[in-house]
Amino acid sequence: MLGWMDGAAFAHLTIAGDGTASGHFLPDDVYFMPARPHAAPELDRITLGGGEMSRTDLDPKLLEDPAARFAAQLGAPTARLAWTGEAGEIATLDDPVSGAHADLQPPADGGWTIHQRGPLRLWDDAARALSTLLSAGRPHQSEYGLTVTPEGSGHGWVTLAGRAGTCLPSQTQPVESAPASRRCRWCAPARPRCAPAP
Repeated sequence: MLGWMDGAAFAHLTIAGDGTASGHFLPDDVYFMPARPHAAPELDRITLGGGEMSRTDLDPKLLEDPAARFAAQLGAPTARLAWTGEAGEIATLDDPVSGAHADLQPPADGGWTIHQRGPLRLWDDAARALSTLLSAGRPHQSEYGLTVTPEGSGHGWVTLAGRAGTCLPSQTQPVESAPASRRCRWCAPARPRCAPAP
């Protein structure tokens, strides 16, 4: 899996009798060049601000860590991450398929000001996955798994020390207007149980 936030991992999936495929991501770090059809579409000009405004104490600089980017893209798989501003202090998440946007700017009084617009709440989705990462003690990617249904929808999960899996937050709104090669494969309106397959 190579996400549009540049987090990369291979997963070893086993197909069950019902047609679902499930398994863990492998422990080795992998880097490869994506095929053109899998690369993120180019973004138009990014406009900061606008949309719904909120605040967070979760520092988006956490996304500079590859493990955090990997987790965040499980929550917001169609988002592209960029840094802008005079000193690269503004984080932006943009979904070139749906047009959703989020930016996080550091105000003078601490915390971060979030602006989100479009059909998806990219930062909310990424932040839920980052919170799962932090509350689980920042596990390695091999503690994460993936389950995919025969229809192509799926969800991620994390399990630690053999305990039952915990669903990772994922977008609940697939972008049906996108070409099949660009649709979010993590989007599942109703996620099945999240424990990994035995």
